[in-house]
Amino acid sequence: MNKTYESVISSVDYVAKEDLDLVNHLSGKQQKYLKLSFKSIQDLMTVKSELLLIVEKNQREKETQEAYEGWYNPSDLVNQQADTQIILSKILEIREYDVPYHIRVCIDKELRCSFWYQIEMEGPKMVKYEHLKSKLDKADLRILAFDIETSKAPLKFPDSRFD
Repeated sequence: MNKTYESVISSVDYVAKEDLDLVNHLSGKQQKYLKLSFKSIQDLMTVKSELLLIVEKNQREKETQEAYEGWYNPSDLVNQQADTQIILSKILEIREYDVPYHIRVCIDKELRCSFWYQIEMEGPKMVKYEHLKSKLDKADLRILAFDIETSKAPLKFPDSRFD
């Protein structure tokens, strides 16, 4: 990633996260993922669109490529372009790419709904924020939503009697 996108990526980190796609995802078992941080929103959008195309191609070719053989020995490769292509062919999915930018910022900065903050602005840009822990009364919420997961018959709406 650093080689291919060095002009737009500010950092690449390994992060351990629970894999919610596992059958027993509540076990707490974690996987290692790459976290890409970008210099600007435009850079994020550009790389995301390029990686989505690569992922779609790799998923289509999953049957023919040897994606599950494991990593290769870089010293075996002579051509750097071949090196990049082999690494890119190993990318089979992208996680959290669909999280809107403003929500991702709130997650990363630990800005939470129902808390009070002191905000300093310079024009349209927020330059400083402080969580006001002494203010215990929660801010009033305007919207409350429940999201439930159900099973259902194909092409049917869920029915509470048996779904």
